Amino acid sequence: SCSSSATITEGKRPALLDNIFQAFIGPMFLVAETMVVLGQRRDLAHLMEQAHTPG
Repeated sequence: SCSSSATITEGKRPALLDNIFQAFIGPMFLVAETMVVLGQRRDLAHLMEQAHTPG
């Protein structure tokens, strides 16, 4: 049982505990996105572009 103010006010566990996987993936995604935007990971940008291209 989690004893935080969120538990008391919402009556349920904090969302972070519902999907701990997203808590780890989120920061890595932001770092990867930032590196792509800054031009540091052109290889990753190419892979992301391929993944989002329909067909």
